[in-house]
Amino acid sequence: MNSPEIRTRPLLGNRKGFTLLEVMIVLAILGIAIPAMLDAFTPAVRSSGSEERTTVFTNQARGTLGRLTSLRFDKLNSNQGNPANLALLLGSQNEANKETFTFGGNSYTPSRPLPTPAGVRATFWRSPYPWKA
Repeated sequence: MNSPEIRTRPLLGNRKGFTLLEVMIVLAILGIAIPAMLDAFTPAVRSSGSEERTTVFTNQARGTLGRLTSLRFDKLNSNQGNPANLALLLGSQNEANKETFTFGGNSYTPSRPLPTPAGVRATFWRSPYPWKA
């Protein structure tokens, strides 16, 4: 018994490149997948800008508060004002200028009053961004 010889053609054969149908299927899949992925990432990208701003302002406020809490109480008490005069509190205008910073092309300076003992507030800074441009 001789078995007949079966000739098979390799799947890829001598073809070079892709057929038009294969390219169209890939483009259709990408056309559906890419907009869906962009819709998923767009809110995250938008919120990252405001989160960065909040982080920068919070860290700057912490630094300024750290400098002010290291001062003697009598110096803080005698320099209450609206807004507080940082040059008097920190000793010089040069030291006060160190609290000014630039973010997004704008310059910001702390601008909150020091609370009086009778009207102590929970926060020293105006919410959400206590800086004057």
